Amino acid sequence: MTLVQNLLRPLNGNSYLFAIFILLAVVSCSSVFKKGETTIPDTDSTTVVHNNHLADVLIETNDANADEYLSRTWKVALILPFHLNSIDFYDLETEVNPKAILALTFYEGALLALDSLKKLGLNFEIRLYDTQRDTLALKRILAKPELKQMDIIVGPVYSDNLDITARFARKNNIPMLSPLSPNKSNLAVNKFMLMLTPTIETHCENLVRHIKQNYSGATIVLAYSPYLTEDEKSFKNSIKTALDSTFSRSGADANYREFIQSAVNSAEFDNLLSDTGQNIVLMPSLSESYVSLNLGRIRRLVKKRNIIVYGLPLWLRFESIDIKYFESLGVHLTNNWFVDYEDPEIKTFRKKYIETYNIEPSKYAYKGYDTFFFLGKLCLNCGLNFDLLPRDLTWVGLSSEYNLRPVEVNGIIQRYENSYVNILRFKEFSLISIN
Repeated sequence: MTLVQNLLRPLNGNSYLFAIFILLAVVSCSSVFKKGETTIPDTDSTTVVHNNHLADVLIETNDANADEYLSRTWKVALILPFHLNSIDFYDLETEVNPKAILALTFYEGALLALDSLKKLGLNFEIRLYDTQRDTLALKRILAKPELKQMDIIVGPVYSDNLDITARFARKNNIPMLSPLSPNKSNLAVNKFMLMLTPTIETHCENLVRHIKQNYSGATIVLAYSPYLTEDEKSFKNSIKTALDSTFSRSGADANYREFIQSAVNSAEFDNLLSDTGQNIVLMPSLSESYVSLNLGRIRRLVKKRNIIVYGLPLWLRFESIDIKYFESLGVHLTNNWFVDYEDPEIKTFRKKYIETYNIEPSKYAYKGYDTFFFLGKLCLNCGLNFDLLPRDLTWVGLSSEYNLRPVEVNGIIQRYENSYVNILRFKEFSLISIN
């Protein structure tokens, strides 16, 4: 079973040639987006998305210095794992390294956003740097003198590189935008850092909040195997923390229980469920076999119980589970992005992307577009001076929604994190957003 379209289609034909163009741009380490000059292929004057979406950036701008922000050129360091060391530029038949596709498609989406922002009068000088997912390569990049002259750093992707970059940005008072990593572990304090991807804790808090708001009084069972991976333990512990702060485990209003076994076919599990009321089963598992086995068994209980299952974002990657299980159990998932393919703006973006790159946009293409359009909003709203950011900064992109709030310890801002998470549900064999 494939729940969503393949997110990483192989590059070939014209799309491969364009990938080579992008990588050559990375080699030169400079892509400039100014009025009248651009390194991207010439496109028609069609704006990528509807005018009302573009206008959002300008309408919400109240800063008296907006004219100054439009007149200057913003220097952006985009630090991603392009894996140039694995590319043979003299052999056009060689397939692109799959590890490079994340960076390539993210940048392709960013190019379309930059092209649209240029039409609004926003000028950017983008310098591209390849980390190769290597800390030594990253340190060599950060040692370059021009990095200290950047107005903002976008990236990198992985948590080990993220902390190194956060420390560099804090030392040199450079704003930093983390577009993809949800990991905040051991992250250096940097009040000028924005994390656009919600953390595991944020996913779990939103999940439990949704249960509280929509199924108050339900019987809740947190079911998991005694043999969890470290990632599964992180999800389980975060869900438990959110549940413990929201629901009671003792007393007359007790409605939250734990079930720790490899399978849910025991009478003990059945006894935890309500015969007449709503039951919520949370499974913090990343194991496709565990989820498949237990969804099948829970589905048999639906005949005599009212049960809804909450799972994890990575369940969308499972291919062997019968979608009927997701449908009949009303499976709810959280995710940091969602694309409504019936939305006119999505249709316009997909059409433009396919015309330009000859390939279906991946989730990273959407994220690249949203990240750089949001960067344009930041430039116009506060001139990248994060001291001027409102306490709650919200913006709705094509696939991502941002609700940025400061993370504070003893009144000191540590960073800004995106607190918005999509709650998704399977209905009529489709995935819909219900929040």
